[in-house]
Amino acid sequence: MDILNKALSNNIYEVATKTPLEKAKLLSADLQNNILFKREELQPTFSFKVRGAISKINSLPKNILELGVIASSAGNHGLGVALAAKTKNISATIVVPKNASKQKVSLIRKLGANVILHGEYYDDAEKLAKKISKDKKITFIHPFNDLEVIAGQGTIALELFQQHPKKIDYVFVAIGGGGLISGISSISKIISPNTQIIGIQPHGCSAMFDSIKKKKIITLKEINQFADGVATKKVGNFTFKITSKLVDKIITVSNDEICSAIKDFYAENRTILEPSGALSIAGIKKFVNVNNIKNKTCICITCGANMTFEKLRYVSERTEIGEKKEAVFSIQAPETPGSFRNLIKALGNRSIKELHYRYNDEKIAFFYLGFETADEQDKFKIQKKISNLKFKLIDLSSNEFAKLHLKSMIGGKPQKKIKEYLFRIFFPETKGALKNFLKGLNKKFNITLFHYRDIGTDNADVLIGIENIENQLNEIDKDLENIGYKFTNESNNEAYKMFLSSQ
Repeated sequence: MDILNKALSNNIYEVATKTPLEKAKLLSADLQNNILFKREELQPTFSFKVRGAISKINSLPKNILELGVIASSAGNHGLGVALAAKTKNISATIVVPKNASKQKVSLIRKLGANVILHGEYYDDAEKLAKKISKDKKITFIHPFNDLEVIAGQGTIALELFQQHPKKIDYVFVAIGGGGLISGISSISKIISPNTQIIGIQPHGCSAMFDSIKKKKIITLKEINQFADGVATKKVGNFTFKITSKLVDKIITVSNDEICSAIKDFYAENRTILEPSGALSIAGIKKFVNVNNIKNKTCICITCGANMTFEKLRYVSERTEIGEKKEAVFSIQAPETPGSFRNLIKALGNRSIKELHYRYNDEKIAFFYLGFETADEQDKFKIQKKISNLKFKLIDLSSNEFAKLHLKSMIGGKPQKKIKEYLFRIFFPETKGALKNFLKGLNKKFNITLFHYRDIGTDNADVLIGIENIENQLNEIDKDLENIGYKFTNESNNEAYKMFLSSQ
């Protein structure tokens, strides 16, 4: 009730805005539930954090405000405090970790706040901010462990139940330190006690999940910082108590599932959420499938859109794996004519997303293969077909190291010296393009290198090495011309000679 009263009495709308509640038509149809997005990414700072910041500042007396405020932040809270301070015409200092988003740091500075870069993690920044607060006697605004901040975030729930007075079955909320879910659950459980509040955290960044499981606040040693907006090692004592009592369930999701959720939101609104902003969508997809939830009204709090441009490539690459529509295999096959063709034949008409191959020795060929699947059963079907060829196969679809690093290291110089021609060939992005190429190439030609990656354009730039056994360049050229794909000979490329050629 204290949080509800604070939320009702504090005028946050001199800085924050009432955000819309919108039907997620595509996701509702896909998951067979009535799903709505509470679009907090539409706040002036593109994050819900501005609510808590202005709520805290409004609670301070004028003589205290005149001294200024200080906050620690991974970015979004700092933006909220900076904007609120600018609106109130007071000074603000924000301490952020050294690895914080450069984009967010730049935006904080543009709002007039002083920025101090300190430490590797949010918790390091918080320690320094508290010390400066004590030394200079200025108010420290905690990003989550403060009842005024929690009440500010809770105004989302006030708006939510005004906008949707009918029954709400579930509300899905991202959790970092717990301020957002504490505010929403405190008010929701008064207005609508039967509405279930489901929290979502990333794998490897689940301080609240782990603390509740152990029934005490724990500190994570290392954290996954992909969703930097929720990357904290330790939750607060207020947020821990509230979440333990009022939140119905907490689940964790992978980076790939978050990437898939970002794509889902983009498909609905042509807007790109940051990873923490898409946690609620990743959570609902997992929750309704695991628990077979149908025909319920579910709210996702889309809480931030401060995406860094550099992350977009990673998000794009990982989306289909997160949707379980792409499988990644490591394959060892005999280095004999026909092995490559048999592998491609086993895939049928499935789209190849990525394929790396490099001649290794006379006995073994190594492949790194990513391909489109309909679902897990489809993946197992292909796995069985490839295994029946007596090829050794390892499923890397859930192997983080392999997906991040190994694929870029496949290849290198062969152990045995070979003569080869190197070609860049421009494949049309159509099903069967690789099969047609292999069919048109004389079977006597041994492929010694292959690299392809689907980048979403009409043509793919493919690198192929063909063994030069008897100076057969004219014959190879003739085959390539007959196949009809544009190509160039890169055999004299200096980069090839330096990094890939055995000569």
